[in-house]
Amino acid sequence: MKLIKKTLSEQAADYIRNLIRSGELRPGDVIREEMLAERLEISRAPIREALLSLGHHGLINIVAQKAKRVRTLTPEEIRDSYAVAGILEGAASALSVAQWTEDDYAGFRDVVEVMDARLARLESPDGLSEIDDLFHRDVYSRCTNSIILDVSKNSSTSIAQFLYFDIWKSLFSIAQFQDRHHRVAEAVMTGDGTVIEQAIREHYEETGGRLADAVARHCGRK
Repeated sequence: MKLIKKTLSEQAADYIRNLIRSGELRPGDVIREEMLAERLEISRAPIREALLSLGHHGLINIVAQKAKRVRTLTPEEIRDSYAVAGILEGAASALSVAQWTEDDYAGFRDVVEVMDARLARLESPDGLSEIDDLFHRDVYSRCTNSIILDVSKNSSTSIAQFLYFDIWKSLFSIAQFQDRHHRVAEAVMTGDGTVIEQAIREHYEETGGRLADAVARHCGRK
């Protein structure tokens, strides 16, 4: 296996991502280059490169002559982005399942069983994001429409989940998380594209609605 050595700016970007994910840096917070450079014991140049990269990926707001801040999303933006993502992933999933063989269905049943086993021994909701990602990626794994996949993967839903992870992970109990994904799995197992699309749209709309409401409360908005 060929190991890839990360540059200082890539390491700095990983560090800043972790600060955002952990909640040490919250949406709207000013990012202080000098503090990061001191912590990481590097110059400010790779810090600036890291921030530019994170800005390109939608996590940092960069405006000339102004302080760099962790991006914020309004409740309306969160709700709308989840609605769009549900439509896109629903379409991708319907296209994917239409190509499934018996082996694919069997593989998906295994994915659901693994999900259940991991949830049964999950000690912290921090692990929900990875389980969620593995489940959804398997559903649309056979979709060959690269445009739908690219737009769906780069939608603001992944950014919203990352920026507001502390809130996202507490939207549903582990039992609720499991039940919601079982409902999607049941729709997938019908093989009916219309049923699959509807189930995934509703799944995303419910998550987006809850996250938007929780962010509004957190920000003191009514």
